[in-house]
Amino acid sequence: MPRKTWKTLSAFFLVSLAMQAPVVLGDDHDEDDEDDGSERCISMRAVRSTDVYDDNTIIFKASSSRYYVNFLPRSCRGLAREGRFSYETITTRLCEGDSIRTLQDIGGRLQEGMLCRLGRFYPATQDDLDAMVARDNVPVMPKEVDGATPEDVGNGEDTEQD
Repeated sequence: MPRKTWKTLSAFFLVSLAMQAPVVLGDDHDEDDEDDGSERCISMRAVRSTDVYDDNTIIFKASSSRYYVNFLPRSCRGLAREGRFSYETITTRLCEGDSIRTLQDIGGRLQEGMLCRLGRFYPATQDDLDAMVARDNVPVMPKEVDGATPEDVGNGEDTEQD
């Protein structure tokens, strides 16, 4: 996605999110949320599916009407092409700054690829996502969270992109 389009999309989305009240998921709501309605962490128990929108954006579906959009601080090369990623966390929450890795299908076997960091989580509605898709003409179809086990995933040699 061209840099200008990305900046326009980000600005549009942040303005629309700032007009909404933040969505709270039980006890896992952070008190240090910024004024823009974003959250530093989300509960992984609440995540039902994910969708990779592009190399900079991941949509986490929390329920039939609640979503979180995560704008990665840096582009994650290959994320959109592969459409899947892995993560590790020692808590039940996924937070800003946590690492994800793209998952590549190499010869029918999943291999870890690029290491990338998550940004803040912005609450969104289906209407917000529809507006984002209409603006960019890109389909957003949440996928079920893949239950890949560590044995299914090999160790790739790519390192974090700076």
